[in-house]
Amino acid sequence: MRAAPIGIAKIASLPEALPSVLHGNIVLPTKVYSACLPDAVFIKRMWPAGIDVLGNIIMPSVEHVLSLLCQVASLSFTAKSQANTGWQGVGNGKVVVSEPTSKTVVFHETGTWQPSAEHQGMFDFSNVFRWSAVGECLRLEHLRFGVDNPVLLFDMACHEDGIWRDISPHECGADIYAATLEVARGQGKGARIFVAWSIIGPRKQETIEYCYQVGT
Repeated sequence: MRAAPIGIAKIASLPEALPSVLHGNIVLPTKVYSACLPDAVFIKRMWPAGIDVLGNIIMPSVEHVLSLLCQVASLSFTAKSQANTGWQGVGNGKVVVSEPTSKTVVFHETGTWQPSAEHQGMFDFSNVFRWSAVGECLRLEHLRFGVDNPVLLFDMACHEDGIWRDISPHECGADIYAATLEVARGQGKGARIFVAWSIIGPRKQETIEYCYQVGT
């Protein structure tokens, strides 16, 4: 009979201690499996969201991601283009969050954009995005036409590496938009959310990398 990994035996007998022992917001398991199972099998069955033996979240749940999104207060991003569109530079700004429902988070983003080309000044920008839980998926919509006329961008699913990827890319004319979302390690104000966009089209070949900071 194998001994359980350090700390696992205590967790199995004290499920209420899970959030303090493991680093992240997770849903308590409805069943506690035998600590005699191989480590990987034990972990996977005990926490459907996926926790490794060090307590690092490798498959964050949609509830966990939404709980962090609702705490975001600022953003920065870098845009790069290989198609000479001029969409290259850096930006930063603030995020005002609202929560219309328990499964919905709306981002009101405002800030400044600085193109990397010489002799170009800063520009103001604003966006309104809506993040929603749809089953186990994370939905991203743009609300530039108002809350009653959302533009669906992606439904995203979490992969085994812990990265959320669009299930199907967004098509806008001849351009294809794809995105990934990754939650960086850290708790509370130390957490960051990275969203990487790619835009490919006849005249576009661009990437935009956002960093959303929690609580600053």
